[in-house]
Amino acid sequence: MPLPPRSRLARTLLLASAAAVVHGLFTPALTRGEPPHEAPPPAPPSKPASTPASPPRGGVSDAEVDQVIADLERAVGPSPLIKPVLRDGAPVFPSATPKGASRLLPEGTFLPSRRGRVVRAADRAVFVFDPTTDGAESPMILLPGAYLAAMERSAEQRGADTKFVITGQVFAFKGRNYLLPTSRPVAEVGSPDAATASQNSTAPAMADPELERIVADLEKERGGGRTAEPLQLPSMPRDSARKRLSSEGTLLTMRRGRVVRSGAGDWAFVVDADTDSPAEAPLVLQPCLILEDIERIARTQGESATITLSGQVFVYRERNYIMPTMFWVNRPSEGVIPTQ
Repeated sequence: MPLPPRSRLARTLLLASAAAVVHGLFTPALTRGEPPHEAPPPAPPSKPASTPASPPRGGVSDAEVDQVIADLERAVGPSPLIKPVLRDGAPVFPSATPKGASRLLPEGTFLPSRRGRVVRAADRAVFVFDPTTDGAESPMILLPGAYLAAMERSAEQRGADTKFVITGQVFAFKGRNYLLPTSRPVAEVGSPDAATASQNSTAPAMADPELERIVADLEKERGGGRTAEPLQLPSMPRDSARKRLSSEGTLLTMRRGRVVRSGAGDWAFVVDADTDSPAEAPLVLQPCLILEDIERIARTQGESATITLSGQVFVYRERNYIMPTMFWVNRPSEGVIPTQ
């Protein structure tokens, strides 16, 4: 049945309204005349790149690295200018060593061709360096060995003021430097004769304040009176003693033994020997940083503790000396009893 004209008109208007709503929902804003939504502008780069950016390395790009550097520079700010202290118009830099104090060289320092003379101080040989344009090293105690014996013989023949050119390696022990000659020292030609040298040997030697300090320290350790005299010719080893001594330059490798204190106050290494081997002569330990560790163990654990030691052997005045290169403390084990 056909609808009346008024009903048809109402239905047409209703359909037209629905179509307009649907067209408004799905029609872009530009077709409706509305202004478009503005997108946020891109962030400007932190630093203009003069070259094309390289690909990220390990997940971090060069731009990110530049940004971190720039942030750190802004946080720290400019570095303050340190003005030097001026004295008479020239900059003055503070010295690492206070005036009057000895300059301790680190162990392992190599001194090539140093000129000086040898004096005796509290039963030790001390090398007094001649001053140079850069100053002079503080006097050092010479470590025993064949080269020291040769210097003593030369000083006995030529006189106490004989000058030597020496090359050696520096060691440190308890805040004091020791010098081990590594090549045969050379006695200079034209040294004064023995008569003149004996008259002038004591006074110049004791004029050095550093030598005075060494003498005082050694006398305190030894408990003797102060001396500063020419070196004496060492006596040669007897045949019986020579057989028990190891040769100069012998390398002792991983030998087990004990550390004891001699009557003269030196630390000595006594090698453990079995019943089938003859007893070896004790080896006096040369002063060095390793000896500081050995001494600390010997004082705390006593002679009951044993160590395994390696080092180089030296010979001086019927005694063997050893410069330790490495050691370790042995663990207590049952059934191992030293025979000496």
